[in-house]
Amino acid sequence: MDIRINDKNGRKQEVADINNALIVFTKNPILGKVKTRIAESCGNKEALEIYHKLLEINANLITELTEIKTLIAYNKSIENQIYKGDYIKEIQSGSNLGEKMLNAFIKCKQKGYENIVIIGSDCPYLTPDIIQTAFEKLKTHSVVIGPSNDGGYYLLGMKNINQELFKNKKWSTDSVLNDTIKNIEESNESYFLMDKLSDIDLFEDWLEYKNQLNI
Repeated sequence: MDIRINDKNGRKQEVADINNALIVFTKNPILGKVKTRIAESCGNKEALEIYHKLLEINANLITELTEIKTLIAYNKSIENQIYKGDYIKEIQSGSNLGEKMLNAFIKCKQKGYENIVIIGSDCPYLTPDIIQTAFEKLKTHSVVIGPSNDGGYYLLGMKNINQELFKNKKWSTDSVLNDTIKNIEESNESYFLMDKLSDIDLFEDWLEYKNQLNI
């Protein structure tokens, strides 16, 4: 729960009464607009069905988190179909993924949150323990990164916002993780690498996930 105070102009402001905020970046499930690489193998309809399943997995994940305020950041419009909890809901703002993530971090900082972690909705291997561990590691490190097998990351956590982490990146390529670590090291900040996990970007990724669960 958040408390509210009046600023010097009499306007209501939200002030966090917990330190941890989780940002979930998600796309609105629109036919032909999500999981386009998966759709190349199975068509837009099945790709949309797979994305709906990923969203449901992600929504179930965050319901299990405690002492964390969650912000759902949609790419198009705010929905209540899948993420039905008491979450902050906003639309992503910015011209590219880096700007959008940076702006989301800034908004959380402005709301008073100290430790902030961002994830997407494409990694069904995420667990509450992994996210809780990320927040724990922020007690002793400036940045926490969850590296993905494709050279990017599935999780990024920070105490203080380092804007360089969101600039001059070739997003959705295998250089993102290494470029991010280079930025952190150049800033003389400490960082912790979580275990590697896989996002579901290709139809083969989804089949592998299903095989692991025998579904």
